[in-house]
Amino acid sequence: MNTTIKIYLRLDNKNVDGTNSVCLRFTLKRKIKVFTLNVRVLSKDWNKTKTF
Repeated sequence: MNTTIKIYLRLDNKNVDGTNSVCLRFTLKRKIKVFTLNVRVLSKDWNKTKTF
């Protein structure tokens, strides 16, 4: 049973103020669920290497 959790910035949907939504992707037994964390960040402020 392989479980994966990723936090990523959703770049395909930009809000009016120029921010992007932060999402949590949960994968269990090849089933994928994506949750929006209700956090918005500018793409220039997102550090992809610092996420867990």
